[in-house]
Amino acid sequence: MTSLRKRLSYNIKYTLGSYADIFISSPIWAGAITSVLAEKTYNYLKKPVPNCLSQDFTTNNSPIYALREKLRDSLDTKPGAIYLQSNIVSAIPFFLIGMPTAEWAQGKMADSMSSYSDLTQNLVSSGITIIAQMLTGYSTFITSEVISNFDKYSVKGKLNSGKVLDCLKRTVKSFLPFDVSYTGLKIAGQSWLLSQGKDPWKASGLFDSLALPLWYAVTIPLGLRTGLIETKKTKERDSLKKSIDSTVSELPI
Repeated sequence: MTSLRKRLSYNIKYTLGSYADIFISSPIWAGAITSVLAEKTYNYLKKPVPNCLSQDFTTNNSPIYALREKLRDSLDTKPGAIYLQSNIVSAIPFFLIGMPTAEWAQGKMADSMSSYSDLTQNLVSSGITIIAQMLTGYSTFITSEVISNFDKYSVKGKLNSGKVLDCLKRTVKSFLPFDVSYTGLKIAGQSWLLSQGKDPWKASGLFDSLALPLWYAVTIPLGLRTGLIETKKTKERDSLKKSIDSTVSELPI
């Protein structure tokens, strides 16, 4: 019970810390973009870049940057922030692809399955919608995750297929508990909304907008559990587990 309480406490603390990291990073990213644009502009004008517009000046003198570094030193939130970034990147196409797919699928059902009941048509079109969303969401997430953690999934500067495959396995393992439940709820919920006369576009968008906040509440603990988010603490835990497993395997039976 104590171990479970500690893990729950850590998951909550790390989740809040990762969101704080993303929030704090926003003005830092804006400053970095401004610095790059300023550098290109002054280079084009063949003039020296003012020191106050350089990225090094911002990094060394920004209290926001110092605050983020303090947060990362205490909780190691950078991996969690990158993970959340990939989640946000994948959630946008996941959400957007659902609405036109729902409308297209519902039209197809009316044309090709007109002899079937409205319930069957609604269930099939909702199933097609969530399949398209899952394929889009998973592929976008993995692409963003690999790009954002290139060093983690590469060997000598080149992507390693084995490491990318491991990313896919960990992603499925992390997301599956939520996604299996969500798939069933999405099909049932969207079908019910369609039966109530809701437009397919709105039916898909409305259901997704209710579920996304729940996903963002549980995604960090899921990522920590499977090792998709690798922090100093999880690395120590995995190293200890490997050491124990190795010791046990060497014991005479």
